[in-house]
Amino acid sequence: MMQLLTKSKSRIERIYDKIKGQILSVEERFEKYNTLIYWAGILLYRVLLDIVYATVISPVYAYADFTLAPNLVRYMLSWLFTVVIALFSQFLLRQKYVSSYLVFLFDLIYFLPLQTMYGLRGLDIVFYLGAMVYWVLLTVLQGKIPVIKLAPPKFGTKIMFTAMAGICAVFVLYISWRYTGFRLIFRLNDVYRWRSEAAGYSMPSVFRYFFSMTSTAIPLFMVYAFQKRKYIWTAVLFAVEYLHFSVDGSKSTVFYLAMVIVGYLFFHSRRSKWLPWALFAVGGAGCAESLLNGTQYIISYFYRRVMMIPVLLSSYYFDYFTQHPIDFLRGGILRRVGLQSPYSGNIPKMIGWLYENVDTAANNGLLGDAFFCFGLAGVVLMPIILILCFRLLDACTEGLHSNITFGICIYFAISFTNSNWSTILLTHGLLFICLILYLWPRDVLQRKEVCYGE
Repeated sequence: MMQLLTKSKSRIERIYDKIKGQILSVEERFEKYNTLIYWAGILLYRVLLDIVYATVISPVYAYADFTLAPNLVRYMLSWLFTVVIALFSQFLLRQKYVSSYLVFLFDLIYFLPLQTMYGLRGLDIVFYLGAMVYWVLLTVLQGKIPVIKLAPPKFGTKIMFTAMAGICAVFVLYISWRYTGFRLIFRLNDVYRWRSEAAGYSMPSVFRYFFSMTSTAIPLFMVYAFQKRKYIWTAVLFAVEYLHFSVDGSKSTVFYLAMVIVGYLFFHSRRSKWLPWALFAVGGAGCAESLLNGTQYIISYFYRRVMMIPVLLSSYYFDYFTQHPIDFLRGGILRRVGLQSPYSGNIPKMIGWLYENVDTAANNGLLGDAFFCFGLAGVVLMPIILILCFRLLDACTEGLHSNITFGICIYFAISFTNSNWSTILLTHGLLFICLILYLWPRDVLQRKEVCYGE
């Protein structure tokens, strides 16, 4: 049995090395065209955003406020800012920090779709200019605020790291057994039923918080096991993560797991210029699906849900909180010291009822979070808060390869566009992830790639 496992292990490693070698060979041929590849990717991606919005999203989802009202002046201004964003993003990628990739991903999935919606749908001019002030400050602060060096512990990291992995895995197994009897979900179209069921579990609050955190932690432990060539433990942790998904049916768990695996196997800092092309490919596949099959699943989830809806919700938050009292963090962290928010109900649900007339939680981050917490002053204050959070992540990833944290960047880029920043720190597990990355045993970093901080 062990001999068979050893042979299978060697075969997998040979296949992986062969694929990796072919990718490197292709990269070497195109290396002298890096700048052209980057600019072509950004500009074609913006063109496709416009095409997708005008020909798929607006015709299908006009009832959901995705209307089409193009204006030449607005459209030209949106393209001017597109070029400016592309120019500064190119400098961001030279930093090679986790935060650099986060801000770059914000540009791709939030600020460029915002340009499309401003040019083709129309947004309040004050909101639009405030968004651009927000982007300028976020980008400038990302380049100017220094990264603090945080030396990892000199001993005991492997023991602490392994212990954390064991605690997380055992906890997920307990939750899966206690509430679902080790149920496995294989159909994604039933996930809302499981999510509704999970909301009714009589689970202690601390368990809910920790269960949410483990969904982002376990794939990282899986990567560590893979680095150590412990393939059996890799498979065990993969199964644990699938059990996690089967408890509440959260599709983001599956998506994050896939991003961590793909990122570790294939991502490198020099491949970041291909990210716009990856989004272009997704959009192209969505257009092909719409033309050939008459359905819009890809466009609806990736372009509408991930990119366009956060921008639209941000405009709703702007409209509401420029006319009503500002929260000033009283509904969040300042609530712990006795300050009361002027709002007693659930703010995202209130926004959902007022602007969409549906019982849904219209959660929003970035600009929406800024207007909710600080009003118009948020376009200045929120970038400062975010960059300080990002610097903690940078400090904890000192010396780690970019392929380890690629999935984290994708996950938290989407999280920050959809959730309150303080919620991301705790419920989404950013602080917990920082601790894991800080304790990551640096002695297993064997691949010769660019590390954060180099």
